[in-house]
Amino acid sequence: MALNHRCSEIVAGLALVTVASCAGSRNKTVAPQAGTALPRSVIEAPGDAPRLCSGHISGAPLPDGKPGPHILWEAYSSQELPASLAKRYLDSLGSEAHSTLDGCDLWRFPPDKPARTLEVCPVSVKGPWSECDQAPPRAATIIMISSMATAD
Repeated sequence: MALNHRCSEIVAGLALVTVASCAGSRNKTVAPQAGTALPRSVIEAPGDAPRLCSGHISGAPLPDGKPGPHILWEAYSSQELPASLAKRYLDSLGSEAHSTLDGCDLWRFPPDKPARTLEVCPVSVKGPWSECDQAPPRAATIIMISSMATAD
């Protein structure tokens, strides 16, 4: 099964299986707060970003028999433009763990061996969230927050 480039990069080329749970989004959508600062050093979706779905990606077992990495992710949507939202995250999370890939802004913590990742992408970018129910019609941005557990 082929996955998008970011998932493949996260688990460094392991054979993967993905499962998505497309539960309903939050009941209430509020207008985006482009000027509002995000909590400092906290990886979370803005309060006005409805949840789209969640899922997990499991890596193949390692050569030593240990289980492969397991990634849990949640996707949210926002009406705020990707560049504006990415700037707010940059102000909150800093630039040390920041990079860009395929039109998305990413933060990996810790940068050298990430256990938590935040992605801010335009809705046109394909990712694990592509299997979710469609984003609200006025959504401009997808936010994906993931955590990875390994047997180490």
